[in-house]
Amino acid sequence: MTAVKACRGQVAQDGSVQKETQAMTFPVVSAGAALLCLAAPAMAASPAETGALLAQRYCAVCHVVTPNASQGWTNAPSFETLANRPDQSAAALSRFIQVPHGAMLNTDRPTAQADAIAAYIMSLCTK
Repeated sequence: MTAVKACRGQVAQDGSVQKETQAMTFPVVSAGAALLCLAAPAMAASPAETGALLAQRYCAVCHVVTPNASQGWTNAPSFETLANRPDQSAAALSRFIQVPHGAMLNTDRPTAQADAIAAYIMSLCTK
């Protein structure tokens, strides 16, 4: 709680304003904290939604990451093809994503990102 001085004015019979200052206590919440509380539900994306964003950023150069998208600059399989391979799993995809692969540098992703991308890939499974 923060004490805030508030002014109250009273009008005297002669028309003059007499000001009175009084200390009042108000709960103060920072604007940032209030916005964070309001935005939290909107920021809570599913792993597959997060993975879709990461895939656009890190994978779309080589892979077709969304159905009906144009081919990347390599012959890397589309994410839909990867999702529909027999015995494919999110765990296997995540392990693969965590190590460098293909002719690209910096393709390895941290575990949390790899898990999210794998969740997105598996969300494209149509079998």
